[in-house]
Amino acid sequence: MSRHSILAGLALLTLNTATSAADLLIENVTIVSPERSQPLPHQFVLIRDERIAQIAAKPITAPGAQRIDGRGKFLTPGLMDSHVHVSTPAGLPWDPASPQLQPLVDP
Repeated sequence: MSRHSILAGLALLTLNTATSAADLLIENVTIVSPERSQPLPHQFVLIRDERIAQIAAKPITAPGAQRIDGRGKFLTPGLMDSHVHVSTPAGLPWDPASPQLQPLVDP
C-alpha cells in the first residue's frame, strides 16, 4: 500500500467524521413552544444533523444516539436568549451609580 493511498484514506475518514453529527436524543423533557398554549410534558426529541427530526410522546428508538435525561428540564426550540435588556449594551457592566441610570434606580 502506498503512502498516497494511506493519506487519501485518512483524508476521507476525517472528512466523513467531520461532516456527520451524531444523533442526539432528549428523553422525557418538557417542550415550551410559542405555537402551543400549554407546555408539552414528557416528550422525546430526536435531533439529527443539528435539526429536530422527530418529537414523540413515547420513547424513540435511535441506536447509537447520545442520550440526555430531560426530566425536570425544559426545551424551547429556536430560543436563543431569554434574558436581555435592550437598554444595556451586551458585555458592559451595569453601574447603578451612573448618572444616566439614576432616574431608573431612584423613582
